[in-house]
Amino acid sequence: MSRGEPIVWRRASPGQLAKRLEADGSRPLLAHDPAPEARLAALHAERSSLYSGVATDLVDTDDRDVEDVIRDVVELWRR
Repeated sequence: MSRGEPIVWRRASPGQLAKRLEADGSRPLLAHDPAPEARLAALHAERSSLYSGVATDLVDTDDRDVEDVIRDVVELWRR
């Protein structure tokens, strides 16, 4: 998958993702879900071992500016 390039998991908590996606109606797994945060928590529990298994690096994105996250990702690519 990576061919030697970093694979960055930009991780966010289910609560943060719910806030970011509350106005986005294009997510089929969340469409019309009365409890999107609970659904996102279930998806996180289901997928986190897969993500951590392939990611070479992790950048937490909760409560961070986009510019800060980008700076971290770019720095990982420069290594």
